[in-house]
Order: sequence, then structure tokens, then C-alpha cells
Amino acid sequence: MNKKNPTENEPVEIKDDIRDIRNDIEQIKSDTHNINRIMTIANPAPIIKDLQKIIGDSELKTAVLYLTKNEISTSDLVKELKINPKNLTKFVKGFVDRGYVSELKRGREKSFIRSEILDQLHFEELGEFSSKIKSWKSKQNVPTQELQKITIQQHN
Repeated sequence: MNKKNPTENEPVEIKDDIRDIRNDIEQIKSDTHNINRIMTIANPAPIIKDLQKIIGDSELKTAVLYLTKNEISTSDLVKELKINPKNLTKFVKGFVDRGYVSELKRGREKSFIRSEILDQLHFEELGEFSSKIKSWKSKQNVPTQELQKITIQQHN
């Protein structure tokens, strides 16, 4: 009886199991993506309403969604929004909590990227969001002190 040592083939089997798990995860991600796309196309109104609720009148919250179309680091997002880093949470929390923006952590670094659902909705082209983005962009050349006054007025 030529019995193999039970641990002899274990590393190969573990690698195969890990590969299978990764493939399963990719399949689940793909299926979820397809379901999200179908649901968004079929009925965008609840998503738009939810975004309106999160954003309210805030151009800065609208800018968060605009700026996170591609992955952006926390420091770059703060710089683009021209806000104090301590205030970033109040501008991204609603989106992160509802899955419209993902918070990615790599070691001590953190970045953000918005959900593909917003691309499927053509977020930047939707009336009220589009006008808020344009208004926010127009203020990007305003001196920082003046911009802080505008921001304070928006949130009071």
C-alpha cells in the first residue's frame, strides 16, 4: 500500500481552493453588477429620490459624487472640495452608508470611488445635479476665504 502523506498535496489543493473561491467571488460580483444595472435602468426614480435626500441643497455633496467618478484619495478629495479634512465625513457619510460611494482602505491610506449605478443614471446629466455641479465648478476660482463663507451659508 503506497499511501501518500496527507499533507503532501495539501498546498496544491489549498491553492486550487483559493482560486475557486476567487472565481466564485468574481462570478457573484458580475451577477450583482448585472442585477444592479437592470434595476437601475428599470426604475431609476427611487435612486434619484434617495440622492436628492442625501444631497439636499449642498453643492459640495454633489461635488463629492462628481469627484469620485474615478478613485480619489482622501487628501485629493479634501483639496478639491476646499474643506477641512475633519469635515469630510459629513459630506461622504450618507453616500457611503447607502452604497453610492465606496470607501477603500489600503494600509493607512483611504480613498473613495462612486458606484457604477451613478454612471448608469448619467448622474452628471440629470437636471438639478448638473446645475449644482456647474455652480460648484464656477466657484473653484473664488478665493478660499470667500468660498468658506459660501460653504458656511449652505450648511446653516
